[in-house]
Amino acid sequence: MAKTNYKSAFEKLQQIYDDLKEGNIEIDDLDIKLKKALEYIKICKETIQKQEVKIKDILKEIEKAE
Repeated sequence: MAKTNYKSAFEKLQQIYDDLKEGNIEIDDLDIKLKKALEYIKICKETIQKQEVKIKDILKEIEKAE
């Protein structure tokens, strides 16, 4: 899978969720869609964790500057 950014992964995850909620996924495709959803969840989680580290580092720098 090509590198997917947070926004794209979140939108695709939202679409899978909406399709599940509305019953638009055939039972034969359910496992494929859920595996894709898991990939998108991992991308989102990793991005959030990386941003959290960056933000903490920036906040530390701000505290040092005060």
